[in-house]
Amino acid sequence: LGRVPAGEAILLCGDLNCLPGGPTCQLVASRLRDAAAGRGLRTFPSGRSIVRLDYVFASDHFVPDDVRVVRNA
Repeated sequence: LGRVPAGEAILLCGDLNCLPGGPTCQLVASRLRDAAAGRGLRTFPSGRSIVRLDYVFASDHFVPDDVRVVRNA
């Protein structure tokens, strides 16, 4: 993110293998907004989720309408 110009629209999505509030999430959140912050979503393990490892971070260019974890086979 350091080389991306400050005014550029950014979406960072994926399995970051880090816990909310951990150093990696804090670093990304210093520049981007966590689309699911405060929602208590859990994504891993997928069958009986106990923790969140998957994230969507976005610049202020984006405003999420909804955030949810899709459960399917």
